[in-house]
Amino acid sequence: MVEVHWFDPELLKMFLDERLIERVEEQIKNLDPTRFELLGEYEESGDEIVLEEPDPSEGRSVKVVKHEGRIMVVFGVWEHGGFVEEHFIGEIKL
Repeated sequence: MVEVHWFDPELLKMFLDERLIERVEEQIKNLDPTRFELLGEYEESGDEIVLEEPDPSEGRSVKVVKHEGRIMVVFGVWEHGGFVEEHFIGEIKL
């Protein structure tokens, strides 16, 4: 079973409202866990699983990446085609 462990619930609420938090959790739980095993280290390979919500075309995204061997949830804000900032907001526990 896939479970999301959020690092800081108050910080999380700065990025996502309650409805989006629930949608992110639902999307992650619906992913095939074998996809996590196929991820290379994010900083080296750029491998990522971008979730459908929030809609990346609106300037915000949530993605799943491997970082230092851990499966992490990343919130990103982008502008003019490039990421301005990204935050590790949670970890996925299998």
